[in-house]
Amino acid sequence: MNNKRITLLGLGTIGQVVFDELVASTNGAWQLAWVVVKHPERHQTVLLPTGAQLTTDWRRAVEDPTVDVVIELIGGIGVAKEAVTSALLHGK
Repeated sequence: MNNKRITLLGLGTIGQVVFDELVASTNGAWQLAWVVVKHPERHQTVLLPTGAQLTTDWRRAVEDPTVDVVIELIGGIGVAKEAVTSALLHGK
């Protein structure tokens, strides 16, 4: 079975819950590749799974050709719309 690589956009209140669920899941069907945050200094204590990267560069994380799925959980509509549009254009 091929693991689906996931980019998670946002690690706020809802993003943290989704992150926790993804990390707790051990079914092997997915791998968290990127976690995109606006303020990395707020997330220095987050323990990322092996191979996952924390970044502020949503374009890099969304347009990564090894990523299969993008989960958008950021606030606002400006960057969120750009990120979702880019994800769709890149086949995510």
